[in-house]
Amino acid sequence: MAKYQKNGTEIDAVQWTGFNIDEVVEIGKGHLSVQYLDEPPTVRIHMPAGVQTLTLGDYLVRGADGNVYPMKMEQFDKEFNKS
Repeated sequence: MAKYQKNGTEIDAVQWTGFNIDEVVEIGKGHLSVQYLDEPPTVRIHMPAGVQTLTLGDYLVRGADGNVYPMKMEQFDKEFNKS
C-alpha cells in the first residue's frame, strides 16, 4: 500500500497486480468483502453500493474520508501523484 496525493489530500492506494491479494484485502479491511477469481486474475469487491470488479492494473483506493473504491489505472494516473 502506498500514499498518493490529489490537491494536497493524501490517500492510500494499491494497484492490483494479480499477485497482491493480501494488500488489496488490507486496504479494504472493514469496508468490503473480496472474492478472488483465478482466470484472469480478478477481484470482485462486494460493497454496500453493489459489486465492483478490480482487473489487472486497476487501483483500490481508500480516500481521506475512509471510503474504499476501485479506480481504473488511466483515471488514477491522471488524478493522483505519489507522496
